[in-house]
Amino acid sequence: MQALPAWPSLQQALSAAAAAAAVAASAAAAPPLWFCFVCPVVLGLLAPLVINYGLGEAATAACDAWKLDDQACVDLFVTALGVGLFLSLMSAWPIFRVCRMYECSHRPPPQAR
Repeated sequence: MQALPAWPSLQQALSAAAAAAAVAASAAAAPPLWFCFVCPVVLGLLAPLVINYGLGEAATAACDAWKLDDQACVDLFVTALGVGLFLSLMSAWPIFRVCRMYECSHRPPPQAR
């Protein structure tokens, strides 16, 4: 006999609705000024490292799995480096979108005191 699936409690449903509303409200509001500086810097520095690390590990795994000779492995690593350079440059657009740079660049000017 199968057990019935557990229904979410009222507290879980309300907290999920509150979290969804908070995410929607934060997405609708202009990002804070510190976010406009920190987000592109952090993601711009991390994206090439993650991309190149992943491609390097993939090249290492391919060399080990296919039992390639040294020259073929060097060629594979150079190719992975070239692909990593291209992907690092192409990561600018997702970083621009994730960091909401359009909203950051169209912020209202600060009010005079």
